[in-house]
Amino acid sequence: MSLAPAIAGLPDSHPVRRFVAAMTLFAHDVEHGRLPGPYSDARAAVFARCRLIASARFRAHRHLDDLRLARVFGVPVGQIAAKRQDLGLPPARPTRWRAGCQRHLGR
Repeated sequence: MSLAPAIAGLPDSHPVRRFVAAMTLFAHDVEHGRLPGPYSDARAAVFARCRLIASARFRAHRHLDDLRLARVFGVPVGQIAAKRQDLGLPPARPTRWRAGCQRHLGR
């Protein structure tokens, strides 16, 4: 499995590198017939979330904000909202900081 130079240059523990590496595992398994095709980035992302974010552990910590959950699971923060959606969970409630900013911005 080879990663693009920009991804390969990241530390092994970097959330983007971990996520992209999991997506490439999906591509490899589809290519070799271990998983049914066709490959798509959307299917690979679901595979990566399943592999990197254990559903039971995620449900147990779902009260945490997305940034904290991303740190807990070592994934890009954008994948946390997607995991909530995968599991049929509601979006995270805004943090106090975010709610305060929204109030000041008129949102």
